[in-house]
Amino acid sequence: MKPLNVLAWDTATDRAAAALIRWRHGAVEILADHAGDSGLHSQLLPPLAARMLGDNGLAPNQVDLVVVGRGPGSFTGLRTGLALAKGLAWGAGRPVLGLGTLDVLAAQILADEPDPEALAAPVIDARHGEVFVSLHGREGLVRPPSALPPLALPAALGATAQGRPIRVDGPAWPLVRDALAGAELMAGTGEGRRVSAVVLAGLGAEVFQKEPEAWLVHPPLPLYIRSPDLRPGPVPGPPAGGPRGCASLAGRNRRVSGE
Repeated sequence: MKPLNVLAWDTATDRAAAALIRWRHGAVEILADHAGDSGLHSQLLPPLAARMLGDNGLAPNQVDLVVVGRGPGSFTGLRTGLALAKGLAWGAGRPVLGLGTLDVLAAQILADEPDPEALAAPVIDARHGEVFVSLHGREGLVRPPSALPPLALPAALGATAQGRPIRVDGPAWPLVRDALAGAELMAGTGEGRRVSAVVLAGLGAEVFQKEPEAWLVHPPLPLYIRSPDLRPGPVPGPPAGGPRGCASLAGRNRRVSGE
């Protein structure tokens, strides 16, 4: 089997992460790894992806697989990352997979955890005083993603863990650190573990090799835990003056269009 050139990025958090790897039978060669910059993902990602490919002498149609994080996380960030991934992949006729951002973080946590019985609880800022959290073991998903206030984490996670140790980590670790003080949960790392696009790419390659129709099982669609913050406002009533206001507006439109 020839090596797979895999391009991946995640935009679920405030810092976009992107990577280009060459994958073969689980062995990963890192061609480019962008740890993440804060800012508008829509402005950062297109030139970054072009630069990673160009620096390695690859055209978009030489990418064997595109993998994108599907959240949960920032609604705007997710839509941006998913749209760019689908546009690049479909434009070049290449497959694209979507993987959960919490799943990627859990894989990173468990890879560094020496206790084989420990569970990983990745956390991402959900805003409004809550975090997105899930619970994972080496056997797979233990508790599905949900949005919870930090003070609710010990009870919610403990009820599912059945006495197994839990490691809490992720971009939102600084937001939950004080709330978890004194709880029987293992602490995260420093200022919080960030999403690794290299790990995302590697997981995507493994899935792609194992599942012939992986794009059907792992579609590039956003994982929303709750409704978007933006909701339609009230529908405005007719302009003051009724028909006269409408006629005035129509007259202005005719003048602008040259009628």
